[in-house]
Parts: sequence; C-alpha cells; structure tokens
Amino acid sequence: MPKPIGLKISELRLDHENPRISTEDGQINIRQALLDDQGTKIAELAADIAKFGLNPMDRMMVLKPDSKKNEYVALEGNRRTAALQILANPSLLEDMKIPDSLRTKLTDLADDFDTKTVEPISGVVMPDRDTARRWIELRHTGQNSGRGIVDWNGVQTARFRGDRTLDLLEFVRQKGNLTPAEQAAIASNFPITTLDRIISNPAVRQKIGIQIVDGEYYFAYPTSEQIKIIKKIVLDLASKTIKVDAVKTKEQQITYVDGIPKSAMPSGPKLKAAESVKAVVKAQPSPPPLPRPPFQAHCAERHLSQRPLG
Repeated sequence: MPKPIGLKISELRLDHENPRISTEDGQINIRQALLDDQGTKIAELAADIAKFGLNPMDRMMVLKPDSKKNEYVALEGNRRTAALQILANPSLLEDMKIPDSLRTKLTDLADDFDTKTVEPISGVVMPDRDTARRWIELRHTGQNSGRGIVDWNGVQTARFRGDRTLDLLEFVRQKGNLTPAEQAAIASNFPITTLDRIISNPAVRQKIGIQIVDGEYYFAYPTSEQIKIIKKIVLDLASKTIKVDAVKTKEQQITYVDGIPKSAMPSGPKLKAAESVKAVVKAQPSPPPLPRPPFQAHCAERHLSQRPLG
C-alpha cells in the first residue's frame, strides 16, 4: 500500500526505466540522457523551483530498493529529481556534456538555492512498480475519458487569467441575439486566442472601432453598431468560416477585416466618450447557459502548465 513520506534531495535517485529516455545504467548516464532530451526544460523547471519551490499539488512517487537504506528511486518526477539534484549539488554538472550556456544558467541558479526551501519533499512510497504504473500511465496519457488530467480549453484558461478578450465574447452573447446553434458554436471550444490575436492588431482595432484604455477595451461607436462587427468576427471563428491559420499574421488579419461586408461594419457618428466594454457586459446579465449533459464523475484536474512537471 502506498505510504506518504518526507524526502531529502540526497535520498533521491533517478530511474533507469524512465520512459523519457532509453534504458541507461548509472546515475551519471541517466542524468546525461535527461539533459540531452530535456536540458532547456529542466533549466526552466530548476529556475521555477528556485523561485517558487515545488508545486504543492504534486507528490514525488518513489520506490525503495530492498538493498538500499536511505535511497528512493523516483518512479514519477525524474525531471524534478534531476533539477533538485543539480540545484543542491552543481558539481554534478562536471560530468555532463551540455552547452556552456545551460551549464552557466544551472550553476547560477544553484548558487542561490537553499535545500530548506523544498525539504522535506512530499512523496509517496509505492510497494512496487506495478502498483505505480497505473497512476503514472493515467497522468501521462491524456484525459482517459475523464480519469486523467483534463486540461482547460482556451476560453477556460482566459477566464482564469482574467483575459479582457472574454469581455468581447460576453458582449456578443448578451447583445448578439444569438440562435441556439450560434450559442452552441461559441460554447464549443471557441478559439479565444485567435480572437485576441485579431483584436490585438492596432490596424484592426482602428477599422472596427475598438480602443485600449488602461489595459481595457473601449468602444468608439454605440453598442448597436459595435455588435455588428464583433458578432461577425466571433461567429466566423466559432463556425470556422475563417480558419485560424488564415489570420495568424497582421497582414492576414487586415485582409480579413477589409473583406467583411460594409453592412457588418460600425457606421454613423462615434461616441463623444468611448464606452468600456467591461462596463457594457456588467450592466446586463448573460443569457441562460445551454443545457449541460448529465454529470459524470471524474478525478481532480490540473489545467495549466505554468510549471513544468517531472
């Protein structure tokens, strides 16, 4: 049965059966293989650990070899183990064949690292590899019908980060008189980053009457005019009438907007004072959400990869 444990960096050992690398014997060879495959990412992970500590959501999964007293093999968390070992003992890099820039970065990080900031490391001792395999596979092989990690989609990520582009999407939901089919299209994995890319283009904003004031979007025209163009862009993206690859560059974005019919563009006199999009969407409640499918139980999710995991 798995048992919780508090670990020291000096007790951790890399796993020669780690799927990230071909089988290697000896800690030096395993470390070299990991740095060959993940060098830059391990450096980023080390920098994150040095600044923020270890992710409290992730326990190290280890196995205790019968013949060793104070050694634990990292079944899950080999990148973290490698990063921690180098931070705690940068002399390990002396045996590594890595670019000078990577060596310098890791050494500099180690100079300011204190093991007390991460120890004891939260871990769990597995009774054998077979018991651990189920959990490792579940973590690294996708959603598995909800049993694994289910990442946030673009809109959910933007909502977590407080992305201002969501205000435009909400504006269309509130003011666009959408059909059920249009609502469903917007709700289904809408490409929010593509909308943000288009609206972030200053030339596009000038053409469609959007300004940025103090980091927020403002309308230059009355909402009755602004809704036409914002709805057009949102529905084009939601319905895939315009493909993501067709509006990647600034030139493509301008060409797309220039091709929109005049009837869908804002017209008439501009507002004397630009109106905050956020204020507009807050002033009116959203329409009721679409019915959801029956609830299905699923495991806890990790949605963002702000910190690389081992």
